[in-house]
Amino acid sequence: MNQTTPTTKGILCLLLSMVLLTSCKNTSEEKNEGIVITPEAPSKEELIADVLSLGDIDSYNSLLFYYPDDINVLPLSVYMAEYQKYGHAYFNLFYTFYSAFNETRVSLDSATQGLMLYYLEKGVELKDTDCVWMMSKLYTDGTIVVRDTSKAKDLLLLVYPSDVVETYYWPYIKRHADI
Repeated sequence: MNQTTPTTKGILCLLLSMVLLTSCKNTSEEKNEGIVITPEAPSKEELIADVLSLGDIDSYNSLLFYYPDDINVLPLSVYMAEYQKYGHAYFNLFYTFYSAFNETRVSLDSATQGLMLYYLEKGVELKDTDCVWMMSKLYTDGTIVVRDTSKAKDLLLLVYPSDVVETYYWPYIKRHADI
């Protein structure tokens, strides 16, 4: 009874095949290890064309991602905010002024402050979470607007569940309040 049965041969072949496939898979993974494939940035001209012709939000966001310091994106932010009513574009417009103010520490005139708040308020109306958070922060800190912690909390309740506001945001607001 030294003969192997057909089922034993089948099992041996199956096991040998699995070992061979597993070793091939490991070898191919080892060859690709350490190689990072990064997508090539799309053409700026194509992205701008898509933003202007289609009002494409993804193309607008790609422009901000691939070309973050390009001042030519600013007019596209105005376009996406005012004509496409894209809330995050309002935040980008506000933040352009706000970051310039923070970097230079130059006192802003009332017209510039009004424009900044206009962009932020429009984003809040559209319930953009970044606009809501930033407006809440301004009310909490008393920056540009008069400090009002209840208004700061009410703003957050527009976009976040009350348990999230109570657990995560309200302790921050209370710490900065004059209570």
